[in-house]
Amino acid sequence: MLKRGWGRDSRRGVLYLGLNVQDLTDGARNFLREFGINYPTIRDQQNTAPVAYGAIGIPETYFIDRRGRVVGHIVGKVTPRTLATGVQAARTGQVIGILRGPVG
Repeated sequence: MLKRGWGRDSRRGVLYLGLNVQDLTDGARNFLREFGINYPTIRDQQNTAPVAYGAIGIPETYFIDRRGRVVGHIVGKVTPRTLATGVQAARTGQVIGILRGPVG
């Protein structure tokens, strides 16, 4: 879902950034290669970002507007609807709060 979204939304000025907090570097690289993930991804070895943003599990997706404000947050898997809602919030700066995606 995120790979497709990146392909579409990057042309509209939306940045996707993957954050690896769980896998070791080789495991993460293998995952990215296996699934053809082509949006930027970084490794957070100290888990500082999840702590700073109050993440409670994996996966979680955050939407940040142009001013750097978190305007939305998906807990669980991203769906086409939650992704579209979050991207729109990031583009407009409208706060949408927490959305629940499917878990599992």
